[in-house]
Amino acid sequence: MRKKLIANMLTAFAAMVMTVSIQGLKAEAKIPTSLNEYFATKGDAYNNLDEVEKAKYDLICQTLSGGSSMKSIPGYKVDTIYSQAYQYDHPVIEDEISVIPSVVGSNDPNNCECLIMRKDTYWSHVEPTIQKACQIVSGAQGTPHEKAKYLHDYLVSNVTYDTTTANCATAYGALIEGKAKCTGYADAYSLLCQIADIPCYRAQSRSHAWNVLKLEDGQWYEVDCTWDDETPIIYDYFLITTEQITDESHTRTLYSKMVPIAYGTQFKYVTPEEEKKEEEEKKEETEVTLNGLLFSLEDDTAELCYYEKEKATVKIPNFIEANGKKYKVTSIADYALEGNSKLKNVVIGANITEIGEGAFSNCKNLKSVDMKNCMAKTLPKSLFKGDKKLTKVLLNGKCLKTVKGKSFSNVNKKCNIVIYGSKKNSKKVMKAIKKQGLKNFKLK
Repeated sequence: MRKKLIANMLTAFAAMVMTVSIQGLKAEAKIPTSLNEYFATKGDAYNNLDEVEKAKYDLICQTLSGGSSMKSIPGYKVDTIYSQAYQYDHPVIEDEISVIPSVVGSNDPNNCECLIMRKDTYWSHVEPTIQKACQIVSGAQGTPHEKAKYLHDYLVSNVTYDTTTANCATAYGALIEGKAKCTGYADAYSLLCQIADIPCYRAQSRSHAWNVLKLEDGQWYEVDCTWDDETPIIYDYFLITTEQITDESHTRTLYSKMVPIAYGTQFKYVTPEEEKKEEEEKKEETEVTLNGLLFSLEDDTAELCYYEKEKATVKIPNFIEANGKKYKVTSIADYALEGNSKLKNVVIGANITEIGEGAFSNCKNLKSVDMKNCMAKTLPKSLFKGDKKLTKVLLNGKCLKTVKGKSFSNVNKKCNIVIYGSKKNSKKVMKAIKKQGLKNFKLK
């Protein structure tokens, strides 16, 4: 498991342990004992540098942790990323590192030097910021993506966007003063995620800063707490892909170009409202109501499931159209039209190959059923059970092979059965129906 940034600090030096209690939960938060110790540590961004850049990163560590008041690295170019890497590994630091022209008055952006300034007064900010971050993380429970949401919601709920205060660009401003601009939000979120053992970088453009983090699926996700800071909280920029955040404000610059591209989609946050909408849309995609009949859809076929409106005549079509495509109606579900009190006539389409048990049962006014074009091979159990006014049934003797027991249970015994097709097969069907008490047959 990836070691926490704060834990990494302590592998090379002593640390104090502060126990904090949040909502009855206790957590041991390890705090560096001095500014020197914090400045000496190296994080994940260091590992992404080449050997030359690492050497310059090391010089920053040595300068800031060694107590030097000022040191410069000549030959600094604006696209060099070691200073950015150091700052991303240390989201609590403020303006110890800056870029100045190597030649006074020079406007050449590629002829600059990195100026490292040691300001011990910042320890008064570093210590309380890390302590506060540890307290916040103590309340984050569950999986990494659940913790990421908790930390996102904490910042959005407790920080006010502000560009006027002295510390608005820092994690201190966000976590201690509750006021920050985008860089303050981003550095605070990086620090919180690092302590929560969630790999996290600050990404930045020329005008904005946000975060990219890695979750338990091994994928990277974009998070912009600043742009989600609305009332109520929104999640438009929480756990999304880089492709979804390609506006000008999120065009990466400098070291941000080395921050991993976010492709993760598994943990994209869905609000309760969106989840309900997706469920409804999914339902709409798999079910459709046409002419008062409810059909379920699967692949390229449809099944008649139920009636939503009672009608005297029901014609089951060969095809239906929904979702911009055509579906072949191949089956009738169990008890699909059962109990339809207004139903008098049923015509079954030529693509029906399967009819469910009791599909037309207990329809007290049903008089005729036309199945002469139906391709079903079996009349199921209780198909016409209780249809006491049934007077005519037309069957397809070419396809029909089996008549289940009680298919015609408790129907009008004077019902006329007309069987179309092969006389040899039709006689077998007639014989099976006769066993159920019907006597009026005609073979065509």
